[in-house]
Parts: sequence; C-alpha cells; structure tokens
Amino acid sequence: ANSVFGHDSVMEEFSSFMTCVTVGGGARIGAYASLNIGSVVVNNATVGEHSIIAAGAVVVKDIPPFSLAMGLPARVVRTREPGEKYL
Repeated sequence: ANSVFGHDSVMEEFSSFMTCVTVGGGARIGAYASLNIGSVVVNNATVGEHSIIAAGAVVVKDIPPFSLAMGLPARVVRTREPGEKYL
C-alpha cells in the first residue's frame, strides 16, 4: 500500500495503517492505534494504544494513549473515550 515501516519498530496487536504511511525506525505503534492516509511517525516516537493519527499528520513526539492527533507537527486535539468508535 506504498507504506514504509522502519527498522526495529513495533506494531502492536490490532493496530493499522492506511496507504502512504511512513513509520521511522525504532517507533512504537500501540495496540488498536490507527494511522491514516499519508501520516508520518518519526524515528523513536510512540503512538499510544487506541490513538488515531489523522491523515497527513506528522508525529514528532510521543502521542499518549486514547488521543486524536492531527497537524504538522501532530498535536493532540482531544482525548478519546474507551470504546469510542473510530469513524
């Protein structure tokens, strides 16, 4: 899907990414996290479990669990509730 997953990175259970996502080396994608179209996670950054990274966002620092992050650089715009739907 024209995506890149860098060396020594970890993608935990049930996490997903869409087309054109780039994940740098040493990154960690938490369980149930979702990286949307064209998003980027830089080297050694963590996306917390159950977090959503918006299309085109660039994660340059850790994103806490249960967050919705967007922008360049990505910033948390709100916290998600446990069990909240992704769409």
